Parts: sequence; C-alpha cells; structure tokens
Amino acid sequence: MGRLDDDIVVRIALVLADRRDHLTMGRFVGHLRDSALLRILPRLDDATLLLTGFVIDHPERLGRIVELLGEERVSSVIASAADGGLWPEAMAVASMASGEQRARIASLTAAQPEARLDSLVRTTAEQNLWESLLPIVAALDEDELRAVAALPALRDRAVLDGLVRGVVATGLWAEFLPMVAALPPTARRIVAKAAGALSDSDLDALAVGVEKEDLWELVFPLVELMGDGARRRLFELPAFRERAAG
Repeated sequence: MGRLDDDIVVRIALVLADRRDHLTMGRFVGHLRDSALLRILPRLDDATLLLTGFVIDHPERLGRIVELLGEERVSSVIASAADGGLWPEAMAVASMASGEQRARIASLTAAQPEARLDSLVRTTAEQNLWESLLPIVAALDEDELRAVAALPALRDRAVLDGLVRGVVATGLWAEFLPMVAALPPTARRIVAKAAGALSDSDLDALAVGVEKEDLWELVFPLVELMGDGARRRLFELPAFRERAAG
C-alpha cells in the first residue's frame, strides 16, 4: 500500500468506506503516507474514522492520525461517539493512543457537554468498561477531573458501587483514587461505604495496591469515611499492620 500512487489509495479507501468495510480499512490505514491520509481523512464521516481506528492493525500510527485530524475534527469524532452509541469503540481507540495523544483525547472529551460525558459514564457502568475509562480519566488535569467528578452519573449509588467493584477487579487504584478525591462529599461517602463492604481479601488487595503505588495520602481520607467496623477490618489486615509498624 505504501508504494501505490496516492490517487489509487484514495479511491480504494473511499470505496471501502462506502461499503462500510472498516476491517479492511483498518488493515491498511497504518501503512499509508501522510500525503494520502490528508486527502482521505476529511472525506470520511466520523463513525467511519472511529470504527476504522477500532480495528487498526498498527495502533502505533494512531497518534499521527490524531495529529493530522486536528483538535476540531477529533472533538467532532468524540461527539459522534456519544450521539451514535460508540463510546466503547472510542475508549478502545483512546487506550491505544500514546500517552501524549491519549491526554489530548481525554482533554477534548472532558470539554464535551455534560449530557455527553454523563452518557460516557453510564455506558461504562452498564458495560463494565472501567478498565478502559479510568486510564483516560487519569490523563485529565485537576480542573478537568473536577468537572468529570461532578457529573450526575457519579452521584448514582449503583454506578459508584459498580465502579468500586471494577477497580477491585482491575487493580487500577492509582487511576481511581485521584478521582475519588475530586468527588462531591456525598459521592465520596457512597464510595467509602462500598469499599468498606468489600471482602477481607479485596480490602487486602486494595491495601497492597495502595502500598505499591504509595497512595496512602489519597486512601486515608476515604478510610475515615468508612464505618467503625470496616475500619477495624482494614487495620487488622497485614498490609495495614505493616504500614502502621513502618
């Protein structure tokens, strides 16, 4: 594909897009020169761009493609993901992007209207996609994180309970705890209650994860919101005893 004339490549891409053959497009898009991409990208609709990125064979090229698209078009693709029910695909694409480009995508996502962001959180909760969303949230700056933490969905007890279970399953404590610190007080108390209801083994996993990432300053305010019984169970766990002894 890299040796074909750009005119031929553009025609092939547009035929495949018309056929909605995203899988084949994903196989060759990573091989295309910038000169061909600059002609193809503006002629593809947002959903096609997103679904092609979802199945791209060379995810290392995603950063360059995002750069070529520009912020306005990336924002448009994010909006289309929200309006078209493609949040899972959008999160998968963002997770494949490099750290710098992931942060850029995260920031542009955080700038979306509240209703779209709320649909992102609710979709994540419904499909248990916290492992995809939390690393994106972790790329936000403090102001962006506070805006996300204020979403209505993150005051929903069922959503927050599922979030805690998702973090237990994935071990993404470093990505989770900064967001908890940004939550409104009522939401933090719900998270603390959900965490306090975890089994001893899950609580010990929490402690081990916190110790590994040195996140004690973030976890102790959460522990203070737990009930007396939950705190006693925590402080009796090996990881907490070792921390206290140290």
